[in-house]
This record gives sequence, structure tokens and C-alpha cells, in this order.
Amino acid sequence: MCKALPAIENKKAHIVTITSQREWEFILDKYTSIKQGTNVWVSGELVVDRGVVVYSSGPEAGYTMYNLFQDRCDGFCLFDKVYPRFSKSAIYFHTGVSNGEMVWMNDIDSPGQTVDSVVCEYSPSEPMARYLDSSSVIIIYNTTAQYPGGIDSIAFYDPTQAQILRSFECDGIYSYTEPGSFFCKVDLSKVKPQYYKLVLNNMEPDFIIFDYPAPYISAFTPSTGSGDKVFFTGENLGFVGSSLSITMGGVACKFNLYKEPTNVVVCILDGNVDKIMPISFTYGKYRTLSYRSPIYFQKRIWSTITYSESYANAIKYTTSDAVVHESDRGDMYYVPNAQVMDIIGRYSFISDSIPFIPWLNAVYQGSMFRQRVGAYNGSPILLYFSNTNINRDDWSDTTIFTMDIGRSMLQVTPNPEDHGVILTYGDTPIEIKAGQTITIPTIGGSQYIDVSNFGNRFTTNDATLAGTPVVIEKKDFANKRLLLSFPEGYQRKIMLTLKKNEPYPGEAYINVSYESPIISGVNPAFIPTRGGLVTFIGNNFYKDPAIMNFTVGSVPCSSIKFLQPHKIITCNVAPGVGLVWGEMSLGLGKPTFDSMTSLLYAAPEVKSISGCSYLAQSKVTVTGNNFGNDVSKFNTISVGIYPCTNPIFITPHTSFYCTIESGITTTINQNVSVKVAGQNSNSDIFCTVPYISSVTVTSPFQMMGSNFGTVENALTLVSPDNQITGMKLVAPDTIEFKMDSNSITSIIYIRKGQNVQSNSINLRLTPRISSVSPKPLINQPNQLVTISGDFIHNRDYKGAQLPISIFDESNQNNTNCVLLSSKLICPISEGFDTFSLKLNINGLESNQVITSYQPPIIESATSLYFNQPGNVTITGRSFDPMGLLISIGGQDCTNAVYINRTAVQCYFTANVTATDSLPVKVTVGPKSGQYNAFFYIEPKECPENCNGHGECSITGFCSCQKPWDGLSCQIDTSQNPNDGTPSGPSINETTGSIVIPNGEYQSYTIAVTHIRELNYKDDIIKTISIPNLVWKLREKTTDAKLTYLYGINQNDPNNQIHFELNITYFEQKSIVQFANEPIEMFPNSVKHLIKVSNYTFQSNTNYLQVIYESKSQANNENVPECQILDTTTKVSDNSTSSSNWFEMKNGGQTLMAKFSNRYISDDNLWRSRIIQIPLEDPLYTGQSNGSILYTAILAKFFQDYMLLDPNFANVISPYSDQDKDQIDQCQSSKSKMPVIVGAVVGSVVGAALLSATAFYLYKKRQTISEFKKIHRLSNSNKSKE
Repeated sequence: MCKALPAIENKKAHIVTITSQREWEFILDKYTSIKQGTNVWVSGELVVDRGVVVYSSGPEAGYTMYNLFQDRCDGFCLFDKVYPRFSKSAIYFHTGVSNGEMVWMNDIDSPGQTVDSVVCEYSPSEPMARYLDSSSVIIIYNTTAQYPGGIDSIAFYDPTQAQILRSFECDGIYSYTEPGSFFCKVDLSKVKPQYYKLVLNNMEPDFIIFDYPAPYISAFTPSTGSGDKVFFTGENLGFVGSSLSITMGGVACKFNLYKEPTNVVVCILDGNVDKIMPISFTYGKYRTLSYRSPIYFQKRIWSTITYSESYANAIKYTTSDAVVHESDRGDMYYVPNAQVMDIIGRYSFISDSIPFIPWLNAVYQGSMFRQRVGAYNGSPILLYFSNTNINRDDWSDTTIFTMDIGRSMLQVTPNPEDHGVILTYGDTPIEIKAGQTITIPTIGGSQYIDVSNFGNRFTTNDATLAGTPVVIEKKDFANKRLLLSFPEGYQRKIMLTLKKNEPYPGEAYINVSYESPIISGVNPAFIPTRGGLVTFIGNNFYKDPAIMNFTVGSVPCSSIKFLQPHKIITCNVAPGVGLVWGEMSLGLGKPTFDSMTSLLYAAPEVKSISGCSYLAQSKVTVTGNNFGNDVSKFNTISVGIYPCTNPIFITPHTSFYCTIESGITTTINQNVSVKVAGQNSNSDIFCTVPYISSVTVTSPFQMMGSNFGTVENALTLVSPDNQITGMKLVAPDTIEFKMDSNSITSIIYIRKGQNVQSNSINLRLTPRISSVSPKPLINQPNQLVTISGDFIHNRDYKGAQLPISIFDESNQNNTNCVLLSSKLICPISEGFDTFSLKLNINGLESNQVITSYQPPIIESATSLYFNQPGNVTITGRSFDPMGLLISIGGQDCTNAVYINRTAVQCYFTANVTATDSLPVKVTVGPKSGQYNAFFYIEPKECPENCNGHGECSITGFCSCQKPWDGLSCQIDTSQNPNDGTPSGPSINETTGSIVIPNGEYQSYTIAVTHIRELNYKDDIIKTISIPNLVWKLREKTTDAKLTYLYGINQNDPNNQIHFELNITYFEQKSIVQFANEPIEMFPNSVKHLIKVSNYTFQSNTNYLQVIYESKSQANNENVPECQILDTTTKVSDNSTSSSNWFEMKNGGQTLMAKFSNRYISDDNLWRSRIIQIPLEDPLYTGQSNGSILYTAILAKFFQDYMLLDPNFANVISPYSDQDKDQIDQCQSSKSKMPVIVGAVVGSVVGAALLSATAFYLYKKRQTISEFKKIHRLSNSNKSKE
């Protein structure tokens, strides 16, 4: 009927399952008709074979509700003195009225019988809770259906509070013996008997009615006198005495005292008891009314049940395994004596009008009674009765006896039905469950022993282990086991004795053993192969090293020490590898081991590998840990796909080397794997061999590859017969390096240290032409050119000849070349414009170079007078008659004539106005060359017309006849006071100055001291001091005739001028050429060649002054008396705005200077302009020591460079008659002072310029007065200009 109802909230209806007293009260409150006698079906079904009532509907179907043999409700149930009836034909339950109370009945014996109504319920499983024992544990039942994954958390909420607040939680959750149930510990002080909302697994409160089960009395002592103590045992009996109320047969039992909370309580009868039953036991609101609770009497547990089956069925069911109370199996019994008869009479739960007549477990055989069934079947018994209503002569072994307890009458029931049964517990001997293997940790501790028939809560038991008492901690009646507390020990197979002291004393025996040592952990987890101190963790090690036998790999582990008894030891393990057995036993001199545990030495660990190489027979070194100390234990050593053989230990356990026969020839990094005694190492360490994938011939060379590393100085690049420089490790896969241009085709490889070598790669050096020189002249045969560049060679590093092919623009192979010092000397074909060349060396083709033939090169041109036309001969090179054209100063010449390859001629009108040189342009075919080489003739007079002793050139320089010398051939060298050979100059390499000795007491100094930039107004813009330059290079030939200096002005970052000074010494007379102008060099002369470059003008209208300082000065203060110390200077005519010579005379020697009329600037010739710096110039400021003349060579704006060529000579000359007269006058004078002469020196044409004259004075005062006199003369002379 309930199943037919529609579902509500996805819950199906079922016959009501009443699981708590509160639920029962709720139903009675809602359905008052039940109180008025309306019968309704409730869930409940009698399982006769088991002697239990189970729920018959809903989620709780099949769970136990009531045990008839123990009179125990597992949740809540309410039966009177008659029900439930033990009958196979009456198994379903309904409500009814009995003795004025609503009870549950099973009096429907026919399936066709009906009741009035049914109560249906919509609910999930209804949890129940009860006190388990004194540890305050609550059991939660029937949760499996809703929580199949188990219960993780349990909490309870008080629904009476305004807010849902957590009341208490469970501490620890454990599964219980009955499926789908759990128990957990709670603080009982927080628990109140009421409804709780139960929350499982932190889910929202589940609105489930929750209540404690009713108290259960498992047994009690049947005291009957006033003041007697009554002991009650059971479950859910509570723990607060003031909340407990007990009556026996209507007599109160007071002064409740808990011997064991929830399980044992004692009270004192407040009066005499006639009928013991019923017992009313109320704790708080929870009440149990029992008519058949078992009693403890004569050291046995007695109980009775009503029965409504045949005697045969009564025997069958009451002798089954289901008949158990606490630990003892029960038996159908009889009345052995008057005391039992009296107690059973008082215990009878049936009213006086209905006598209790139980069947007896008795049969009459051989003139005596014996037990009919059970454990003592056939044993003689004394059957107590006062009278009988049957004839003794009719007793036989088929007679079924009953006993009218109220009248103590033995009787026979012919068709026995509807009788009761007396059950007794405790007569069976204690029994240890067979098949148990009981092992105890060496530390001892609690251990359950499965035991049956060890008694009840009133029974005493003893336990001994090899004669030593063992404490029984707990009796678990539900699971039939004893919890024993064992002492420490280590023995095997020792006797455990369990005793049951009453009512049937007896012993049971079983061998127990302390557990074998077990190793569960090792620290370190894997034993180092070198052995050493190791910690072993486990159990059952006991605590005495003297009785511990322990070997690792059959070698005793020495120096055993306990860090924690029973659990942790340390000992020294011998070296080893791989898998070994740790064998352990406890006991002195024990021949065999109790346990074997597999232990592992640590697997080999590779930390590094070195020495990997492309070389065959390469030895690699492997470092790490746990390689062992026996090379025979190596199974395999592999470096990727390459076996490494013949291992040899460097240091046992940590390093060894082995040989890779073939070397590593692959480009892939090879991982290292070592297998020792079956254990593999890690494989994440790679053998990195330097690998070259390519070399790019660039500048610098670039090598690509892998595994070059990060330490540059660990690498060496090797290329046989080649020199590698400038190696730089750019990245682990990139190396840059340099090779000189003479490098040859070879191989190249990397070497790391002594043993590691990379692969080698062919270094194919593609020839590269960088230059072809000189440019061949136009259309001339048999010309040779030098081909320079990189990697031009004709053999490889093995010495093998390499074929060289040279192709010109017609792709003709030129085989007439000669290789000299990595340069090719080759003939070149005739031509006018350009030609191309390329090389092929052993199949490697060079770049193609296009080179032009040289245009006409103009070196010089003959001169003409202005406006006087004539032929001009031009010399040079690369001339040819083809398409010959000539122009001078931009004007085409006529009658261009090809004279030969070095000279041409043309007719020039000479009417192009010029203040300087004119450009000469020569065109041959497609090529033109131009050079400022033409100058108009500007004849200059020689000084004093060479005094008739020489020839005067148009440049104004004398060429003297012997023995005459000097700028004007004025010195007769045959009249010199000595051999006529002056001392040679000395050069100061620090400043570039030249010192020319002038006799013993004086000298001349010549130096380039300044470079000045001036604007068109002659304002000084910038001055650079030459001595302050930073000299980068100083060179001198071994004969000291040539000195080269190179300096840079680093003080001005915006104008770092480069200054080059070549100084050449001429011991004899020579003719030199500069700017196509011949210059005669005197004997004992010095020639300067000055180059100025990298100069930045502030304006292209500015010009430079290159300033010379010429100085005459005394060298020695000890000058003899009457020595002439005056200095006279002659300069060339200034009327042409250029002074191309000067003389400085002092004593018997003359310093002469000649300046070229031309200078070179940016590859062109220009007229020179030389001036003497006037005395008022700042350069003279502060000069007081000697006679000084500053001369400046002027140069116009240039972009790249300029070249200057001044020359200096020192000539010895005799004293003049005037000089001699002065000396004579001095010697005849009393003063004996040196002769001091102030000389006014004029040019040949009368212009005068006086330098400061040097002289020696004896007294300081005279020095000052004479100095002023000389300057007055200087000023007066200057005014005459």
C-alpha cells in the first residue's frame, strides 16, 4: 500500500520504521487513534533461525531491531511480557494494546489476517546513536546508502537554537562491525538527549530525526531483599546517576552509582522484591521496560523466552550459534536446584493466571536424567522438582519434560506447543579461536585475541605468557575477543594461557611469538657503495644490541647502536653494490635469520664526464658517486651509442676512466649511462664533444657548431701549417678567429686540453683578390702586375700542389704567373681602359677584380715666361699617341706630339694668368691625367750674384765653383783656420730639433717649433706646439743619416693633427729633387721633409704657418778672452713676398738655409712662400738666450696633406779683416774682455732684418746695457724699411 503512494521530494514511501523513542512519541501524538486501539502495521519481521527481529521496509530493511535471546533492542522497540512470540507463522509486527499500554505485537498467525491501518514514512536512512563503552563513543548506523564513499566528518546541530550552531563534533571516525556503520568519539558533556540535525561530510544540515537508542540491560544480579545491591550491565545506561531511575518489580532501586559509564551501574533496593520483573530503567527521557532481561545467578547468566513452536524446533533454534550472550554460547537448560526454581519463579514475566512452563533440556535414560542436547549432551544431571503429575514408570528416553515453575511440578506435555525455554550461559569452557597467528611487537603493547566463552561482565579471567602475568585491558563482548597488554620481548613460540575462573573454570592455550625484525626504511634510502654509518628504521628490533644478529650482503653490520629501542638502529655497513639481503634475527647464537629484507646500495650517479673526443681510443673520465670499488661489477658503460670499455678506477666509488674505441663521431650529444650490479645510473649527463658545423671565411672568420663551452682559454684552434690569432669565444656555438692572408687550404679542429678534440672540417679558403698593383701603363707590352690578397697559395697543408688558374676578362687562362710570398706576379696584356682578373685555386674561385690601366701620369713640365709662347715638354708615364690631347691651365695646347712613353710635347700660348702653378692635363684614349706641374718662369737673382764664383740658377740659388762655398759663393774654404770639416749635427729624437756645433763654444739649433693657422687678415686662429706632440714613432738608420719622427696632437680632440718629420743628413754635396725642382745640398747639410695631415681648418680661406726656429747660442761659459760672439743674419730679398734662403753667421761658422720654391699639397705642386717672423711676434717673448730667427713656410688650405722641404747647412769660414782687427784691439786692451759687436745685417738688395744677437758678457751689468743698445739699433734699422 505504501509503495503505491506518489514520491515526495524524490523519496518513496515505505512502512514506518520506528528507530527511536522520540519518533514513537511523535507517531502517537499525530495518530491518536492508535492509542485508542486502532492496530497499524509497523516495520518488523521475525527471523526465527537467527532469533532476531529486523526492519522489513525502507532504507533500514534487514537491519537488526531486536534480539530475542538477549532481550536487546538495537534502536528502540516496545514489547510486553508476551511479545514478540517465537513463531514461524507469526513474523510481522503491528501495534496493539496490552495491559493498557501500546505495544508491538506479532500475533498474526495467518497471512490472510489483517489489521486496521498502516503508517507510511518518507525518509532517508535514520541514523541512530548509542554509547559504545566508557570511551564515550557514539555509533552512527545506516549511512552507506547516502554516503557510499564513506564518512569523513560528523557534526551535530541543536535545532532548538535560533541559529544553527554547531553543538559538537566527532573526533576520529572508524568503521564498525556492522556494515554501513561508524563510530566516533565525542565530548559527552556537550551531548544532551534530544533531536540533533546531523551533518555528514560537511554537507548542509540533513533534516533527519536523530535520537539516542533506549538503554539496554544485558544482565543484572537478582537481589530481592531491601537494602540489597543490584548490579546492572549493558549499554546506553548513561553516566549521570542523578538522571537515572530504576525499579524492579515496582520496587525502586536508588543511590545509583556508575562503576563504568554507560556500561555498569549499581543501585540499592528500597524494599523487598517479590516478582523481579518487570525492570523499568529510565535515563532522562529514555526508558526501557524489560520482562526478560538476563540474570546473573550462581555464576551463570540465565534468561527465558516464550516459544510457540514445536519442541523439535525449540531445540533446533535454541541450540544454534545464534544463542550467545556476551562471549558465552548458551544452552537450553533445566532446573538444577531449589534456588534456581525460586529465582525463575520470581523472574517469571507471565501473570499469575498464566503459569510459566518451560521445556527442559532433559532425557531420562538408565534410571537417571541426562542432558538431551547441547555441549554436554548425555551428561548426567540432577533435575530438581517438588512433585510430578506423571508416572515415573512411564519415563523413557522419548519423554519430553516440562516444568511448571510456579508449582515446581515436573510434567509431560503430549503435544508440546506454546511453551517457554530456559537458557543458561557460562557452562562451556573457554575456547581460543583456532587458526589464529598471534604475533606481538617486541615493544609489547595491546593485542586482541579472538576468544569465545570467556564469560560475561561478571566473570573474572587471567592471562599468563610463559608464566608471566599479562594484563587483560578490555573484554570485547560484541566481537568475542580479549584485549591483552603484552610486555616487551623477542622470543618465538611461547605459551599464552587464558583462564576462565567461573562458572566453569578452565584454560585455553595458544603459542604466540614476538614479531620478527622488519626493516621499513633506510637512511640514506640507498646505501652508499662506500658503506659507512647507516640508519635502519623499522619495528621489532628489541632493545639489546647483544642479541641482534644483522648482516648486509652476508657481511655483519658492525657497531650496532639503538637510537630508539625497537625502532631505529645505526651500524656500519660494509662497501657493496646492487641488491643485497639484510638478514636479521634476535637471540644469542641463533643459527638462522628470522627476517630477510632486500636492501639496495645506491645506484651509480653520474655528475660529470670529460674527455669526450672525436679521437679514436679516447679516454673519458666519469665522476660521480656510488660506482663501487670493483670494476668487475660494471655491467655496461655507454656514452650514447658508444660503449666505453676497460674501466679503471681513479678513486673508488667516485671516479673512473674508460676508453671509447672509435671516438665519438656523431653530432648529437651523447648521454652517459653506467650500470653497476644491475642498477642504472641517471642518464641526464651528456658527453659534449665540440662539433664544428661550418666555418665562414669572413673578417674575422666565424666558426659555427655546438658544445664549444664557455671558457675561452680552454680552447685551442688547430689548422696545420696555418697560424690562428685573435680567437674569441662569442657564444657556446660561435667562435671568431683570424688567419693571416698567407693561410693555406687545410683542416681545422678544436682542441680542449690534451685529450679532447672536435671533428675536423676542411678549411677551404677561397682566394680573395684585394689589390692588383701597380696599375699597368696604357698600351705597353710586357708589363707585370702583382696580385695581392688573401689565401693565394699553391699547396695544401699536406704539401700537395694545388692547381692555380688566372682568368682575365677574355676568360683566358694565364699560366705565366709566378707565386712569390703569397703574391702572384703576372704579365698583363696591353690596353687602355680596364681589365678584370679572377683566380681559381683547386676549384675555389676568387672574386673578380676590375682594374683600370693607369691614366697618364704627369711628373713635370718645362716652364715658359708669361706671354712668351713656346713648346712645353711634359714628362711622366703611361703616355700613348692614341687620341693624345694636352691642356695647360684649362687651355688646350696645339701640336700635341707623342715623343715616347714617358714624354709628350705641345705648343702653349703662355697667356693664362696665374699666381701659382697651372694644372697640366694629358688625355690618351679614354684616360686622362692631370697635375699642377706648370710654372711660369720667375727668375730670381742669386745673392751677390754668386760673387763671380758660381752660376746662378733661375730659382735664385748659386752653384759654386771649388773652393768657394756658401749661399753666395763667398766662402773660400781653402782659407779655413782648420781642416775645413765642421762637426756633424745631432738630432734630438724627443723634440725633432737639430743641434749643429759651431766650434768649441757655440752651436746652432734648428727646430720646427710651431704650426699656426691664420685667417686672411693674418690673425692667429690657433697655435700648435710641436714639442708638445705625443710622439708615436721614432726611427733612425744605423748610420744616423736618416731619422723619422711621427707625432699626434692629442691635446685637442677636435684637431688631432698628424705631424711627420724626415731628417736626412748629407755628408757630401748632393743634388736632390723636390717638387720637380733640383736643389743642391751643401756638404755637412741636413734636409727636412715635413708632412702635415689630418688637420682641420676652421675655414677654407685660412692658411698655415710651419714655423722654424734657428738659434745661435753659447755652449760654454768659459769663453777665452777676445772671442768674437756676435751673430749676423742675411736673408733673401723680401720684395717677392718670399725669402727662400737665409744665413746666420757666428764666429768662424755659417748656418745656411735654403727653401724650395715649391711645395706639394693634395697631390699638386704650389709655389712656396717663406717669411721671416718679425721681432714683435709673440714667439720672441721670453727669448733671452742666444740669437733667434723664426722663419715660417706658408701653406694654403688643403684637405689631405702637404709636404715641405727646407734644407740647412753649416760651413766653416775664415775671419774677415775686420774681425781680425777687432781681435787685435781686444788683445792689446787692458780690459781683456771678450769683443762684443752688434751687427746690422742687410739683404743683398738693401732690405734689413736683425735677429737678437747672442754674445758673452763678463759682467752682468754690461749685459743689460749692451742688450738695450742692440735693440735700439734693431728698431732704427727697421724704421728704415
